[in-house]
Amino acid sequence: MAFIARAANQALAHNAQWYAAQVREYWQRRELHAALARGVYRLTQGKANAAEVAELVESQLQAAQHETGADVQTLEGMLSDAIGNVRDAKQRGLTLGLSTGLEILDRETGGFFPGELTVLAVRPSIGKSALAVELAARIAEPQAGKPSRRVLFASLEMSAEQIAHRFLNRATGIPVRRIQSATLDANELSQLDHAREKLRSLGLKAYVSSRASMTRIRARARVLAAQDGLDLLVIDYLGLIQGDARQSPYERTTAISRELKQLALELGKPVLCLAQLNRAAAQSGGPPTLEHLRDSGAIEQDADNCWLLNREHREATEASLIVAKQRQGAVGSIELEFKPDRMSFDVPTIRYTEWDGGPI
Repeated sequence: MAFIARAANQALAHNAQWYAAQVREYWQRRELHAALARGVYRLTQGKANAAEVAELVESQLQAAQHETGADVQTLEGMLSDAIGNVRDAKQRGLTLGLSTGLEILDRETGGFFPGELTVLAVRPSIGKSALAVELAARIAEPQAGKPSRRVLFASLEMSAEQIAHRFLNRATGIPVRRIQSATLDANELSQLDHAREKLRSLGLKAYVSSRASMTRIRARARVLAAQDGLDLLVIDYLGLIQGDARQSPYERTTAISRELKQLALELGKPVLCLAQLNRAAAQSGGPPTLEHLRDSGAIEQDADNCWLLNREHREATEASLIVAKQRQGAVGSIELEFKPDRMSFDVPTIRYTEWDGGPI
């Protein structure tokens, strides 16, 4: 109260910003103190276990630290920022979007954009994690003359060793099963060592947890963004993110998808989250559609972009990536080729048929 009284009497135009910063500092202190007090109370009263209290306090601390009050902006300011970003990107020879590493996908979508949530939905065993690894690897690969791009791969499905096996398989073509069984000859072991040296240059880090909640994912992403920088967050996959057990599956998924969109906006970075299509997608006999997402909470509504990966069966090499929703652009579809030896996706290879000398 003494500070408020002093500010009312002494604050002038030239030091108004300093006083505003001090008011914010005192408010943050009060919020942090209250969050810690609530956590101590819940622990001492036995109202929650340690993990639940830790998540609650962590969430409240983050909210206090990242509340900026800068949510109201003038149109003039927004227009100036937008045009400035365009000019800056053009001058540096860059695009506003983060390249996916697949040129045909960039032409269709423009890449990943800051603050956008892209959902990649796939039927089981069709290549959900394989495409996620492919995109993460392409984006994190150093590009000549361009700043390195940093990717956080949050996996709730694969262990750290399984992720490493995927990247080694992609780099060498040695089947994952052979890497896992360690039945490799000297030449193949040498290939793994060479691949490791090459992969060390990737700007990729992994957060591995089979029971991660949005609070934990948000905390890891924010810490990495503050310490090393972050260009893309990949989450594999939405259905495994821990939510409120008291909610129905539909309500839980809706809450998580909304938090994912909020996280993209808070970070000011793109988020790519994998999701599993419902059973009807496998039973339909045709390519997946947004209808196969619509009983899975509010994923479609919260996502800026919805991509649906389609392969007729798990042995098929022909694949298509359907851009079923694009908030800032048109929908469409691109053809991809699945390479089972490396569990990767690429632009389809053009195959020529040898001319037999007959009429064309």
